[in-house]
Amino acid sequence: MNTLLEAFRQACLDKDWRELAQIDRDLRQQLSETLNACESEQEKRQMITLLQRLQKIYALAMRDAKEDQQEIASELAKLQKDQRAVKAYEQGSRLP
Repeated sequence: MNTLLEAFRQACLDKDWRELAQIDRDLRQQLSETLNACESEQEKRQMITLLQRLQKIYALAMRDAKEDQQEIASELAKLQKDQRAVKAYEQGSRLP
């Protein structure tokens, strides 16, 4: 998923709308599969938050308005922070 998230980020920055649309479809599919595989409610909430951020970023990117560029950067930063939190949680839950 990290590869797709990075590709999503780069497509937003590059304003590559076709690539962004494809990555968005791929991410939604992977997130849906991941959400179904989540065992705890906390994991599900984190995945839902991640999906909501992706939806917001995608909507902002599609409008292609200059005033949205800072908000997109802010949402991307939040997305990366959430992604790190999910990764840390996953690593912590694997400990004996």
